[in-house]
Amino acid sequence: MSDAGAPAAGARQVTEVVVEADDTLSGIAMQFGVDLDALIAVNADTVPNPDHIYPGQVLRLP
Repeated sequence: MSDAGAPAAGARQVTEVVVEADDTLSGIAMQFGVDLDALIAVNADTVPNPDHIYPGQVLRLP
């Protein structure tokens, strides 16, 4: 997964990630140190089924 909101020199926190092939919500939550349920909740409007995310999709981090 790529971090769409990545700072150039670590100046600010990543707030969005772009889903890459084989990513899962649980893997993204683990990688960025966020709670899985919070990740699902903050993206509920764009991810109606947490079991189905797709490459290129932009997810907000809680």
